[in-house]
Order: sequence, then C-alpha cells, then structure tokens
Amino acid sequence: EIRREIKAVTSTPGWQNYWKRTGYIPDYSGLRGRLAALLESGYADETLALGEELIEAGIRHVEESNDEGETAAEFVTCMDVIAKALDRSSRPTASKLTWAMEMMLYDSYGLFGSLGEYLERPHEKKDWGAVADRLLEKLQAFKTPRREDEWSRYYERDRLVDWIILAL
Repeated sequence: EIRREIKAVTSTPGWQNYWKRTGYIPDYSGLRGRLAALLESGYADETLALGEELIEAGIRHVEESNDEGETAAEFVTCMDVIAKALDRSSRPTASKLTWAMEMMLYDSYGLFGSLGEYLERPHEKKDWGAVADRLLEKLQAFKTPRREDEWSRYYERDRLVDWIILAL
C-alpha cells in the first residue's frame, strides 16, 4: 500500500499559477501517516527501505514540479519519519551514519534536514572513523571531470570532501 501511495503522490508534479491563483500541491500527509504507523508498529528497517524509494521518487517529484517550493515542503514532512526509522533501524551505527551522509550528498535541494540532525548528534569515534574510511574510498574512486562538466564535478567532489572533513 505504501509503495502504491508513493507512486500515486509523486505521479503528478505540483504547479502554481500565482496570477490566476490556481494550482496543485501534492498531499504527502497520508503517506507520512502510513510510514509513521509502520514505524510505530516496530518495522524500522522496512520503513527505512520504503524511505529510500520515497527519497528517489520525491526528489524526482520536486525536480519536476513548477511551484515555489510547496511540493518540496510536503515531501520534507516525510523525512522526519525516515530519520526516526534510521535511528531505530537494526543497522550498525557506522552503516546508519554512512547512509545518512550518502543521502545528504544525493540531496541537491536541502530537503534532508532531519538526517542532518541525526548526523549532528553524538556518535562513537570508531563509527565516524568507519564513515570517513568509506567516504575516502568514494573520493579515491572519483573520476577527474571532463571539460564540459568540470564545474558540477568539482562541486560534487567538494561536497564529498566537506562530509569527509565532518566525519574526521
């Protein structure tokens, strides 16, 4: 049911015509409620897995929408539930931190504030060390940018380096 709702909610982009005072803002409240109910029923790992699907579909939805951020604001309401699912997940802490950082790197719109809050909480040094090692591997695998996409590749690389510094 949640997968179907993710598809349904993200299938029609949001839009606004402010001159005519018309538009469509997608409603993520039902989806948020279902995710929260699943989490409260003790299914944190399953909620997190569905959260990954929601994140992919939600970012695409935000990109396709033609509004002033209303679609993004609706999507963000679900991220609190996903952050709670991450916290309650059975994954090892280093894996949780790595997942959160990778999602932050994936987010070009500043939608994952709840995951940022999770990262700001105190965690063990050994877990941060494992995260730094994983991100350093990612940096070593980073390809030198071609001329035509030089700016964007350096931007991605710089964001990755910023997260490595934070992990260290």
